[in-house]
Amino acid sequence: MTISISLAETEDEVEAVRDLCRDFVSWQLEAFPEKRETILAYFDPVSFEEALAELPAIHARPGGAILLATEDAQPLGCISYKPLESGAAEVKRLFVSPSARGKGVGGALVEAMIGEARADGYRELRLDTADFLTDACRLYHRHGFEDVTPPATPGAASSHAVFMRRAL
Repeated sequence: MTISISLAETEDEVEAVRDLCRDFVSWQLEAFPEKRETILAYFDPVSFEEALAELPAIHARPGGAILLATEDAQPLGCISYKPLESGAAEVKRLFVSPSARGKGVGGALVEAMIGEARADGYRELRLDTADFLTDACRLYHRHGFEDVTPPATPGAASSHAVFMRRAL
């Protein structure tokens, strides 16, 4: 498997990322039917589609990025980040299609994202994920992310949220 990872810059590439993000929500609903309420609360369908429409603005260069993994022009996975406060970026939307799992795509995306964020001058990456996404949690831990206390902002923590950070 020859994986190519690049910035998603064209409308077709961004649309492929949007499709992967939609697939991520569908996959979660299928894989974790008992978590349906939690998943739909986090990925409210209307708000989520609005966020997908704004992906290029939310993750605009410089300071943000959307990365797309492909093989033979077929989208395999994605990851992105956006600026937080000075020196920190928030990692968003890591997803690898089920057919590409176990082939190193997720790790390659995380490593590429770390490299881009470092080149952009960030000193720290932060993210949140769900505790039931155990493969994602293990992947992040393997790449140097550590669990941290949830932020003290109202509504930031849910019973399933895991917060992580990684110094660059």
